[in-house]
Amino acid sequence: NGVASITPAMIDGGSNDNCSPLTLSASRLNFSCADIGNQTVTLTVTDVSGNSSSCDATVTVKGEIPTCRITSVPSSNVYTGGVSTNLYLGYGAQQTTLQLDVPASGAPYTFLWSGNGVANLSSTAAQSPVFAPVAAGSYTFTVFITNRYGCTTTCTISICVTDIRVPGRSGTWDGKKVYVCHVPPGNPGNTQTLEISVNAVPAHIGPSGHATDRLGRCDQTPCGGVISKPPVATPVKTSAAELVVKLSPNPTSSQFALQVMSPDQRTPVLVRVMNALGKLVDVQQTTIGEVLRFGSNYVSGTYFIEVVQGDQKKVVQGVKAN
Repeated sequence: NGVASITPAMIDGGSNDNCSPLTLSASRLNFSCADIGNQTVTLTVTDVSGNSSSCDATVTVKGEIPTCRITSVPSSNVYTGGVSTNLYLGYGAQQTTLQLDVPASGAPYTFLWSGNGVANLSSTAAQSPVFAPVAAGSYTFTVFITNRYGCTTTCTISICVTDIRVPGRSGTWDGKKVYVCHVPPGNPGNTQTLEISVNAVPAHIGPSGHATDRLGRCDQTPCGGVISKPPVATPVKTSAAELVVKLSPNPTSSQFALQVMSPDQRTPVLVRVMNALGKLVDVQQTTIGEVLRFGSNYVSGTYFIEVVQGDQKKVVQGVKAN
């Protein structure tokens, strides 16, 4: 469960004295996922007369901090002009698998998915659930992962869903037409929203169609990552160096003030706080530039604050003092 402990006797290599019995003590007995590797522990031996001697032992903490990566895998490869995290209700893939990759060495795992679209996930406990949206919106999913050692991490992905369905005579979509925003070549200021049959879409947005046309009404805000030709490579991702996290005051006797700066102004930011034992104590959500204040109810100690935006993550250490 992410913690391990020893007794002083476990690192005693045969200490002895003429004046017995001996009392054994160790400088440290408890360890967490943050201590994986070799740790120096001092053994102190005291006799009944109060004389003492100390030696250092090496305690090897075995475990693994999980790593993860989520990839959106749409249910079809029909060209939509968008990247894999874009879905268009009425055309192309209508659902996508949130494919989560984790190292086999950490199995078995447990998974817990959260976010504003969990009602449309096939499971909140599966490794790679299927997301089948029924309404337009920006959906952000975060999965909390625990491996066989009890060590944890999170991964986050955002899916943009646009509703391009043209209502039929009954007021609901009959599966026949969708909206396309047509931008006349050489006249970008004269955009026109077209209602076209589904089978005519490739002539407008396909590789042989109009390079500037896109799915949806012209007054709809398009999803980010729109491309003008079929994808041939992995989309460029924001460099982790561009995610800046400021934590102050640190140490603090009252509360922390956290501010996140990033070129990506749209993707929500998840803040997870873990104590020195690797246990989750707090989860918050913030936006770029906002000052998030937290920690007034924390006990004194060291905390690890994990900031996640999309597939970027940074961890900073904070200290709560008395």
